[in-house]
Amino acid sequence: MASRLADVDRPNWSLSADGKYLAVSATKLGNDTAIRILSTSGDFEKIIPLPGWREVSGMDWADDKSLWVSACVHLGSWGAYSPCTLLKVNMDGRFTVAHEDGDVHYVAALPSPDGKRLTLPGSSADDSNVWLARSIP
Repeated sequence: MASRLADVDRPNWSLSADGKYLAVSATKLGNDTAIRILSTSGDFEKIIPLPGWREVSGMDWADDKSLWVSACVHLGSWGAYSPCTLLKVNMDGRFTVAHEDGDVHYVAALPSPDGKRLTLPGSSADDSNVWLARSIP
């Protein structure tokens, strides 16, 4: 697996709750990003492109069929990516914007054990930490 990730800048990853799948960001600086899903048994691989998104700053499994992904669109000042948006990415390749706040750079989405709430740790432009608890529809 390491050789497949050698050309990826700053990979992020998340292991599914059942331990069957590993999600890894496939980001090459300046290009659109994608999520690579690998089975831990080695018999399955899927690539989910995220057109228009340039960086993944974090990801967590929502359930066995979808991921919460913190993704950024473009480089801002000082070469840093713009604040990240929270995406819900399904295994069939569809994704939707779940939460966006132009002042907050979300770094993860941690679901509660019952799957009804999310904790969204992040930071804002004024260097403060942000934690948001949000109910999931």
